[in-house]
Amino acid sequence: MRRFILLFTLILTVASTSLSTTIHVPGDQPTIQTGLNTAVEDDRVLVAAGTYYENIVWPAVNGIKLIGSGQEDCVIDGDSLASVIRFEEELGGIIDTTTVVAGFTIQNGNAQDGYPQWSGGGTGKTTAEMQDVTTYNDLATEGLDEPWDFVGDPYDDSGEEDIWDIDSELNGGYPFLNWQELSE
Repeated sequence: MRRFILLFTLILTVASTSLSTTIHVPGDQPTIQTGLNTAVEDDRVLVAAGTYYENIVWPAVNGIKLIGSGQEDCVIDGDSLASVIRFEEELGGIIDTTTVVAGFTIQNGNAQDGYPQWSGGGTGKTTAEMQDVTTYNDLATEGLDEPWDFVGDPYDDSGEEDIWDIDSELNGGYPFLNWQELSE
């Protein structure tokens, strides 16, 4: 009986892991937002080459993999209306490192008034640029009006709030909110 229960548990585990779905944009869903809105945990939203004029609000689902065809030919353009991709405060910290956004150029975001939205424009940066702290604190960077407030960064507000952190070993080398608990 014990072997049966173990075998049954193993089968359920394998079955549940293989239940993730691949959603194609624009094949299965017309927009990236509708693709994300239909996704559940561990689903992949694959986006074909093209320019998508969207201002995405991330749904309250952890573990979605949003993958573009490549930063050379897959662009999310915020049309200067709002942040290009926004993770709302109401998500309550449920989004972790199992959530992935990759393979895009993100451009023409427009940060909105007030914290925390003022830190999320989007200016068409490459992956390497997005993993470099100077992209976020050097005012010579195209599209940067104010430096981001990084932990230990002498170019920001002298450590008054320390909202952001960046570490090549955490979060794929991308910036993350200082209060997020990330592991390698």
